[in-house]
Amino acid sequence: MSRARILVCLGVAALLATPLAAKEAPGWYLLHLSTGGEPLTVKLVSDEKDFYLMSFEGSILRVEKSTVRKLERISLPEDEKAAPVKRKVTDGQAGSAAPGPKAAAGPGGAGPSETAIRDAIEMLASSDAAAFGKAYGFLAKEFPVARAQLHRALGHGKGRVRMMAAKLLGEKGSAKKDLEAVSGRLTDENAQVRRAAVEAVRALGSKGLASLVRYLETETDSSNRKAAVQTMKIWNDPGAVAPLVNLLARDRDSGVKHFAVLALESLTGQNFGKDLSAWQAYLGKKSSANG
Repeated sequence: MSRARILVCLGVAALLATPLAAKEAPGWYLLHLSTGGEPLTVKLVSDEKDFYLMSFEGSILRVEKSTVRKLERISLPEDEKAAPVKRKVTDGQAGSAAPGPKAAAGPGGAGPSETAIRDAIEMLASSDAAAFGKAYGFLAKEFPVARAQLHRALGHGKGRVRMMAAKLLGEKGSAKKDLEAVSGRLTDENAQVRRAAVEAVRALGSKGLASLVRYLETETDSSNRKAAVQTMKIWNDPGAVAPLVNLLARDRDSGVKHFAVLALESLTGQNFGKDLSAWQAYLGKKSSANG
């Protein structure tokens, strides 16, 4: 066999022996771009031949592989007992999974880093119950540090993240620091997010009454209007009486009217049922007495 033929055969054998690069599994990653800058927390949707399909803050992106320096799989928050997961990175290096939020400390080791908080917020969009639960628990535990990023998450591209951010702020926050931000979601395009905002405003207290009154004027979902009315009943704030009488006058949904009557009866001790004229007369007398 000639020397040239031997070299060709060796070259072909070498190519055949080279393993094809394994595809990245769908999941959460830190994306390092070749242009530099801070890594981005993304969810890998699909690994194609020349590009990745990724979800970033609710938007689906096509990222050319030539622009990616490295991908690091993110471990779940507080998953201390799980063994380190080996991952492939685009520069050919192998190692353990990137640390989850609990492992990534901030400057001076005081609390979790901003990247860890961001990772957990992105995981709120996960359909995996375990991933979601650990992320939610982590953010609740680290709420003082996570608060600012949760405010920003109220504008996230995914409705589920906006909804969970509102829920966390309602459960862990205060009217002074969080009511204004949460009330902004009362006009969200997603009815479920608006409902979460109503419940968060309820948890933050009756200082949100004015926001709920404005909200009831535009809300199209009857179940959400009922939730807002129930909130006014729970607060037991006399300032809700006039708005509830006005709601009783204009709302066409019988269920909402029923909730309004129950709230009015609870707030005033009166028993006028759905008699709008009686409620308006009562309101007029109260106004004259206070005037």
